[in-house]
Amino acid sequence: MVALVALEGLARLVPESALERKTATGQSSQQAATMVPHPTRIFSFVPNTSTLPGGQGRIDADGFRLPKVEGPAGAPLVITLGDSSVFGHLMSDGDTLHERLQVRLHESGVAINALTAAQPGYSSMQELAVMDEAGWARKPALLVVATMWSDSHLDRYRDADMVIKAASADKSALYHLLRWATDSALGRATAQQVSWPTPSDAGIRRVPLEQYKKNLDKIYTEALEHGVSAIALGLTHGGWVEAGNTEDGSSSPYIQMLRDVSKARGVNYVEGTTAFMEYQGNEQLFLDNLHPTATGQDLLAAAVAKSLIAAGWPNTPLLPSAQESDVAVPEDAWDGKTSAPGNTMLELVGGNPAERTTAIRQGLPIAGPPAGAAPPQGSNPGMQPGMQTQSGMSMQPGMQPGMQPMQPMQPGMQPMQPGTPMQPGMQPGMQPMQPGMQPRMQPGMQPGMQPMQPGMPPGSPPAR
Repeated sequence: MVALVALEGLARLVPESALERKTATGQSSQQAATMVPHPTRIFSFVPNTSTLPGGQGRIDADGFRLPKVEGPAGAPLVITLGDSSVFGHLMSDGDTLHERLQVRLHESGVAINALTAAQPGYSSMQELAVMDEAGWARKPALLVVATMWSDSHLDRYRDADMVIKAASADKSALYHLLRWATDSALGRATAQQVSWPTPSDAGIRRVPLEQYKKNLDKIYTEALEHGVSAIALGLTHGGWVEAGNTEDGSSSPYIQMLRDVSKARGVNYVEGTTAFMEYQGNEQLFLDNLHPTATGQDLLAAAVAKSLIAAGWPNTPLLPSAQESDVAVPEDAWDGKTSAPGNTMLELVGGNPAERTTAIRQGLPIAGPPAGAAPPQGSNPGMQPGMQTQSGMSMQPGMQPGMQPMQPMQPGMQPMQPGTPMQPGMQPGMQPMQPGMQPRMQPGMQPGMQPMQPGMPPGSPPAR
């Protein structure tokens, strides 16, 4: 014990600048976010960085993403809370939710400054840490609360456990010294790429539903204590939009909890699904089936701005009520269950953006989950009970329950005429037999032989 104390004392004499380590460059995935460990936030972007996945963006010393164009000096500050969808996954500055909100409010005559405390993968627990450490000190006038996706995510750890472990280790200078020495010897960077983990048969919620409710109440209580207005934004994904505002899947208890707690605390709630359903244009609204495109970000910003203006903000404060919500916490059908229902976040983040037309208004289907992921329940629009799909095949118009999809035509095949029945053994180009016709080929005949006439012995020449 004495030796450990002595080593810890010596380690504290080493300047932190000497222990700086390079960060990962993100070469393996354009969409992965390069982040470093953090003692209270679990992970965070490298401070004061300007290169982000998918485009340029500015992260300040406290981890906030700044707008491309700042608002007027002294204008009310708006901070958005959430994860990658709020941060602006693959969006360059100018197309993010907080900056589009700044533009939309300006169009209504309200000047603001806006930034986001959101980062890819951030839960409500991480956002509480950000606000406690740097957010409230900036004296915001309004919070846009949209934390949900990462809280509901099924993973292999609880956020609370990770924060405790990271905070405990981070206090030790000896730990930092040993980690630096190990990483240097192995040529390893401390930064890691934060991306979607490999799907597993079971998972635990990063933030259990009951804890999520408590975190929302805490955000609203702290906002009230600081005299900060609040508005909640319910995010959406392609499946919910296509289903007509029907929320199913593993995230459904969380968006319902956000809705219920917000309303119980007197906080205006904006339905993101409704905003997308009302869209009449032909632009894509999702990059995958979860993250909004620039058009999607603008739709969400416009919906939030409309609600704020209708409520009279900023002239009328939108403070949460003081009473903690009494919303009941339902049993979670997904947390730690090996046979939980489908439609999890991992099944929503794959696919080709070019195929995701959110001309959903035209009834076009949304592309399915990434390769290797089990298809979520209800993921094939228009399927009826009993219908089956096969790998690489799609449902065809007019199919009824029990029908099998058509096979691709082979070279040389001729399309069948309507009403023409196929007969066993028919090859491409053959015509079906007509009623009363007898087969001309006899057993053992070779091509070119003539059929035997009645009464002829084998080997006799054919009748002329």
